[in-house]
Amino acid sequence: MSKANLKYIICMLLGSTVALNAQGSSSSFSTGFNLSSKRTFHSSNINDINANDDCCNSLIYGNGSGMNLTFVFEDKLDDDISLDMRFGYTSYNVAFDRTEQTQIFLKNDLVNGSYNKSINIDISEIGISSTLKYSIANFGIRAGLGFSVLNSAIYDTYERIISHESEAEFIDNNGEPTGSNTRGKSTGNLPNASNIAADLVFSMNYDVHLSDRFVFSPEVSLVQGLISPINNFNWNYYHLNYGFSIKYKPFYEKSAIETPLVSVSVFPVNQFGNIQNMIEYRKISETKIIPVLNSIYFDDGSVEIPKRYNLINTQEAGEYYIQPKSSDILGSYHDVLNIIARRMKGNLDSKVRLQSVVFDSESKELSFYLKRAENIRNYMTEVWKIDSSRFILELLKINSNTFEFQKYRSDEKSFNDLIEEQNRVNIIPEDMELIAPIIVNDTNYVMLTEKMTVMPLVAHKNPINSWEFKLSLNNRSYRSLAGKGTLPEKIDFNIDRTLPMNLPSKMHYRLILNTDDNDFEFNGDVEINAVEYYRKNIAYYLIWQDRDEIIPNNFGREMSELINMSVGAETQIIINSYTDNTGFPRTNKIRSEARAEAFSDLIDSKKKSIKIFDESQSLFDNELPEGRVYNRCLEIELIKDQDR
Repeated sequence: MSKANLKYIICMLLGSTVALNAQGSSSSFSTGFNLSSKRTFHSSNINDINANDDCCNSLIYGNGSGMNLTFVFEDKLDDDISLDMRFGYTSYNVAFDRTEQTQIFLKNDLVNGSYNKSINIDISEIGISSTLKYSIANFGIRAGLGFSVLNSAIYDTYERIISHESEAEFIDNNGEPTGSNTRGKSTGNLPNASNIAADLVFSMNYDVHLSDRFVFSPEVSLVQGLISPINNFNWNYYHLNYGFSIKYKPFYEKSAIETPLVSVSVFPVNQFGNIQNMIEYRKISETKIIPVLNSIYFDDGSVEIPKRYNLINTQEAGEYYIQPKSSDILGSYHDVLNIIARRMKGNLDSKVRLQSVVFDSESKELSFYLKRAENIRNYMTEVWKIDSSRFILELLKINSNTFEFQKYRSDEKSFNDLIEEQNRVNIIPEDMELIAPIIVNDTNYVMLTEKMTVMPLVAHKNPINSWEFKLSLNNRSYRSLAGKGTLPEKIDFNIDRTLPMNLPSKMHYRLILNTDDNDFEFNGDVEINAVEYYRKNIAYYLIWQDRDEIIPNNFGREMSELINMSVGAETQIIINSYTDNTGFPRTNKIRSEARAEAFSDLIDSKKKSIKIFDESQSLFDNELPEGRVYNRCLEIELIKDQDR
């Protein structure tokens, strides 16, 4: 078997290895391409390749450059070992040259001169390589064999005078000038070129993961020739390649991720600091008796009923039923026109006076203020079909020069609030039943558990980047806390005293951990349970439209008589006194205390107490005139604990 055939068989066997490996490859393989530049370094005793006997036998060393474009197939054999297979095209050139001395013809004389003897060879190959790659983190080291088939080898040779280049001439064998500064030009296919070359390959690379599937890999490699690609020339060579690969993993599978070991202990704690077995709450049945504020407040400069009042159409009026909004006292007040109208429909003899307040009458025509009252009457007659003769329109003039107003002039906000409260129409009925208090029945749930103490314990090989702990009720977020780095040993969550009516049987918690590996989530539940008794409350509200008034009005005195007749010996009475934010805080607090004391004097019970709340604890919106009126109030709670 010839040497050429043996090389051919080696190449075919290596190609078969690639095919078999690709067929039986695991899902951890990657494919892609490599593009690199190369520097080539050669040594040879090149023999004559043309008719010129002196052409090339003295050319020994050469170098050049080129490029590689290869298909890459890499298969993971072990955690650190991979098989790297490549098939592709290589193109490069080699330049051999040497400077020698000879006689040349210069200016009609023979002299010694220098000339350059050179040969340029352009080589292209199709090759395959098989290497083993050892990986340390993202670094890789490869070693293996490469084989290539010579596709073409074209040479170009000549000699050129380099001393006095433009004037000198070579001489022929007879000593005569040739008339040229070059000789021995020749080109063609390199004779005796081999079909097979073998190389030893060493390489280093660094993998940059662009995504789960794509890898960018800069690399440098050294290729040392083993079998010369040119017969009879004793050709030695090595290549230095530098470039990059882009690889794609079509069947990328995430490696198994170790889940942290997590223990979460959750302890409900009551107001006394005692740990409970479960979250406990008390059910409170509550009845609120709310006075009807019989005034409609208009926007400054407008005669139209503001849109915040609930205005309905004729069909809705026919189906209207007085059903106060349990959780929104101010919202119930905004239904006041419909409440009074419905009561007037049931009391056909009742009449009302619509008293429009005139403030500084010189600023607007009186007809402007009457128009406000007319619009209220029109709503009652057109929507509710109440006879217009049952409404009496009148004006109430108020002068801003009175002491009541002047004492607030030093405080612009308070003065403007006071003026805003005069943009109103008072509804004054003959029969006070038309503005009788409305009764709201409600059920609340009050937590006996004051806080939740969470004690998480996490064991994981990788550090925690961030964490978040969440509590939820009815699939809605209730509380959450997040942080960076290590989890604290203890996390405390305060629990709202008042919770929604539809309480679930469990409160859900969720712990989310973020590490370099992944995000991890751990879930659990804490039971919620009602205690074996509930509390029944009755709450009366007493409001002051006049901010300077202290003594309870007729309604307040009737309320105190009712309370004295209905309470038992075990009933607690709590008088909560609130204020608005108009005026001076200290003055408001004094008034608030005085109102509470005045009403307390009317109550006979020994189990009564007073709580004073400042303007920062107002119950209603201080931006609305009606909100400020409702904030100047007493909330009288009658509390009795009962067995379920």
